[in-house]
Formats: sequence, C-alpha cells, structure tokens
Amino acid sequence: TTYTWSASTTNIEGSFVLDGDGTDINQLVQLQDPTVVGFVTIVVIPRANNCDGDAVTIQVVVNPVPEITDVNVSAETICSNNEVSISVVGIPSGLSYTWQAINNNGVTIVGGVTSGTSTTGDIDVTLVTTDPLVAGTIQFEITPIRNGCTGVSVVTPVITVNPIPGTPIGLPISEICSGENANLNISVTPLMTGTELDWEVVEAVNITAGYATQGSGVSPILIDDILINETDQQGFIRYRVTSRLNGCIGNTTDFIVRVNPLPRPTLQDGAICVDGSGVTFQTYVLQSGISGAMYDFDWYYNDTLIAGATGNTYTATQPGTYSLIVTNTITGCISEEVFANVIEVQPATAASASVTDAFSDNATITVSVTGGTGTLLYQLDGEGFQESNVFTSVSAGLHTVTVIDTQGCTYLTIEVLVIDYPPFFTPNGDGFNDTWNIIGLQDQPEARIYIFDRYGKLLKQISPQGQGWDGRFNG
Repeated sequence: TTYTWSASTTNIEGSFVLDGDGTDINQLVQLQDPTVVGFVTIVVIPRANNCDGDAVTIQVVVNPVPEITDVNVSAETICSNNEVSISVVGIPSGLSYTWQAINNNGVTIVGGVTSGTSTTGDIDVTLVTTDPLVAGTIQFEITPIRNGCTGVSVVTPVITVNPIPGTPIGLPISEICSGENANLNISVTPLMTGTELDWEVVEAVNITAGYATQGSGVSPILIDDILINETDQQGFIRYRVTSRLNGCIGNTTDFIVRVNPLPRPTLQDGAICVDGSGVTFQTYVLQSGISGAMYDFDWYYNDTLIAGATGNTYTATQPGTYSLIVTNTITGCISEEVFANVIEVQPATAASASVTDAFSDNATITVSVTGGTGTLLYQLDGEGFQESNVFTSVSAGLHTVTVIDTQGCTYLTIEVLVIDYPPFFTPNGDGFNDTWNIIGLQDQPEARIYIFDRYGKLLKQISPQGQGWDGRFNG
C-alpha cells in the first residue's frame, strides 16, 4: 500500500510543502503571525493494486509560543515583612505563568512557598529577612505557558529586603530638677550600624517653652535640652522616638522625663531700728515664703553661713546682706540663692507743726521732724499717709498729725489747732447766722475772745463754747 497526501494551511508560512507521498509527513511548522493560532489540514489517500481507499483528513493545530513582553516589580528594595508585587504581561492572551524563587540569599517568603502559578499575571509575595539583623536578596524566574506550550523564562531584577531596625531603648531616667539637662541617652536593640532615631515631643506639662520639639541622629543619641519648670508642681515631658534604617521604619518608644520644681524662696529688704545710743530696739524678721517640713534652710550673713539658722524665718539683729538657699529634702532640688539688704534706721525723736494762712479758706499745716534716718510718711486725722509734710485746705478745729517711717521705727503724734471765723453774720433773729464766734476753739474752754470797735472800745468778751456775739454792745 502506498499513500498520497495533500495539505492546506491557515496562518502558516509558505515554506510548508503542500503535497507528497510516503508514509511519513515530517515538516517544521512556523506561524506567519506568532500571536495567532495556525492550522494545517492534511488529506491522506491510500492506494493498493491501483485502487484508492477512503481518504483520511487530519487537522493539526499550531499554537503560538507564549512570550513575556514586560515584567514590572513594585519595588526593588523593600522592608522586611512587606509585600512585593510582580506584574507580568505576555502574548498572546490567555497565558498563565509559573514562578520560582531563585538566587535566594537570606530571604524567606511568608507561608514557606518557593514557587507558584498565576493565571492573571499578578504575583504577590511577602518577604522577610531570614536574619533579622542582615539584609537579604532574592530573584524570581517566571515562565509563560499556554495550551501546553512553554515560552522563554524571564528573571526579575534583584529584590533587596532590608531588616526592620531595632526598638529604641534608654537608660532608666531618674527625675531631674528644673534647670537641669534631660540627659536622655537612647540606643536601639538589636543595634544595626547606621540606624537613625527620629524623636519628637508629644506632650509637655508644666514645662516652660524653649526646648527643642524634634530632632534626629544616628543611634545612639543624646537628648540634652535644659528643662525649666516654673510652677509649684512636678512637670514632665514625653519624647516619642522611632527607629529608621535604609528607609525602613522600626518600633516606637515613649520616654518620660519628670521635672521637679525648685524651691522658690523670696526675701524682702528691711530695716532694724536703733536708738541714739546704738541699741537695737526693733529687729527685722526675714520671711522665706516657704513652709513645710520637707525643706532645709541655709541662712547666710554677708556670705557666711549662720550656724544654727535652719528655720523658714530668720530674725536679723544687725545691718548687712542676708541670703537664703532652700533644699527640698524629698526631690533634692536646690533653690537659687536669694538676697535681702537689712539697713539700720534711727527713729525720729520729735515733731512740731506750724499753721499758715489761718483765718482763711486755705489753712496749711507744715510738719517739722527732728532726727530719724528712715523714709517718713505723714497722716492727718487718720486719713491716708502721704510723703509730703504739708497739708493744705485744712478745716478749722483740733487735728491730729501722725508721723511714721516706712521701716517701722518712727511713730509720733501731735495735735495742731487751726482757727477761723465767719466772714459775716446776720443778727436778725431768723435763726441763721444770728451770732458770731471764732471757729476751732471749742476744745479750748479757757480761751477768751475780746471784741473791740474801731476806736478800741471793748464791746464784748465771749467764750468759744458760748453762743457767740449777737452784734450788740455787751450783747
């Protein structure tokens, strides 16, 4: 038996032989359009003894070889435990892709897989470093498949997986006193060379502004701001520190530095009172402004520690410069040294007064003081004290003048009499201004007032405590 055959083609290059005889048909088939399926249809006729048998038709399907045209990696450098996405595009449509991890150097795929298949062209894997302190690298080999045909494999770029930096740690922070440095030493664990630490202040209570609010540096770092607490309560500042290495963000740790206030004593300048013979008759008590058993007090006189002076007050008996340092025995915080000057003051010994412009609407009292080295103040009839020793527009009558000094060493009082008279009277019996008398002598029962006419004739003798003169002779 012999065979003859003929062939027809679709999307097959023209070099294909379309007829022949023999028992084997063996030709290389090449697609004209490599992205489209081709077909070869062969009709075979057997012959024996000059007779043809039934024809047999054979169709051969020629599939395109799949080809990867583009591979895109979402990131060639990632942080440990992050996902990398690989997107594959190929021709013709309808491809699937197998992938295999290759050239793995210190990288583990989460889930333990090392290969897989994607029907969409998207490959998503989460990568971690095998050693948490060392970066690793990995590549993926991707092979296209369609209808049993396997294309040429493509290898991705090298993907570097960086480790996550360590957790910020610091030495235990003891409380500090206002005005001291934070002295916050921070490192990371585990430590990897080049790890950077970013910090910021996230909370501050009773801390005076002026400190840095953020910063960064290569581990280890020192946050050494001077922290000021100007209140009477403990304050604190909270630093938030985050590690960073090769673009990878590590853990965050908060550190709190507590800032205790300093004792804040206050002293006022004062004076001691010394009489003319040099004897102190009034001391001056220095008040610290601080009470409580939790404080130690150190008093100084002219820069010399006063032995036994440990209370919150001190009685000064001699002039000079006094100072005080207070220590909080619980926190150990020490106040700034505060100072007060105590001077020696001699009191005024006497006071007198003169009255001018009597019998007018503007009587004036002028006070004169003998002795005294203090700063004098003057008072009339219990009203407010004034610096001037002159009182004007004083009404008629008996007045009390008081003289003191601001240091509390002088206290003098004198009585001053101011007299006046009515400029007119109307003795018509209507009950208004019917008599005349000197004003201001009511408290002088022994005083006598004599009224003369212009020729010197005595018209009337009256008493300041009486009804006064009605305008008549002896009336």
